[in-house]
Amino acid sequence: MRNVCLILFLILWSAVGFCQARISFDTTLFDFGDIHQTSGVIIGKFLFTNTGTEPLIIDKAYSTGGILTVTDYPKDTISINASGVIFFMCSVEATSTESLFNKSITVSSNATPSMHFLLVKGKIMPRKSEPSEEQDIRNGIEKKK
Repeated sequence: MRNVCLILFLILWSAVGFCQARISFDTTLFDFGDIHQTSGVIIGKFLFTNTGTEPLIIDKAYSTGGILTVTDYPKDTISINASGVIFFMCSVEATSTESLFNKSITVSSNATPSMHFLLVKGKIMPRKSEPSEEQDIRNGIEKKK
């Protein structure tokens, strides 16, 4: 009798383990590539699908801060085999040198595993400055008046 109860318990336990939400992202890395200073705010997105056997609920999606901000993510329940989008933006600030960035977005949900990490990277290119009047004079260029 004890063995029968143990076998039933293991069968039920394994069945519960298969009934869960599962989040599958199209990609977990978003590479902006070279971003020019004139870009200002640029927007990106991560697409995902609930590939599990239970509805998916995203509790929270947040970034590591700095230039990266999560702007929107689904607050409603995502049905089985349904898709969703996590939107984010990068604020490009003025810099005189090239600047690489690697930021992450953390997604917390009822899926297994409960935490997913998405990476966002890029290279901010310096703005090409207009030559000043003083630089023009040193280069032998006279300004027309």
